[in-house]
Amino acid sequence: GFVATSNVQAGKLFGIPVAGTHAHSYVQAFTSLDEVQDLVLFSRHTEDSKLFLPCVLKHREALSTSRPDNSGYSGTANDGELAAFVAYACAFPHACLCLVD
Repeated sequence: GFVATSNVQAGKLFGIPVAGTHAHSYVQAFTSLDEVQDLVLFSRHTEDSKLFLPCVLKHREALSTSRPDNSGYSGTANDGELAAFVAYACAFPHACLCLVD
C-alpha cells in the first residue's frame, strides 16, 4: 500500500502524511551555483561538516571523465538545476533522492 502522498491538499483534507517531490518551480528558482556555494552538509555519523558544493563538483568532474568516449554523460548539466539539487539535499540530507535525466 501507500503511506504518503505528494499532493499537499489531499494530505490536508484526508490526514495523509505528505512526502515526495518538489515543484518544478523550485528548480527554476535557481540560476547559478553561486547561490549554493556556502551551503554546509553535516554528517550525523561523525558530526563533521563541510562545504557541499566542492564535493558535488568533484563527482560531476569524475562522471564527465569516467568513460573514454564520455557516452552517457555530456558534462554540461545545467548549473541552475544542479544548484537546486544541492540546496534540496542540504535541506533534506536524510531524505533526498534526486532523479537527474
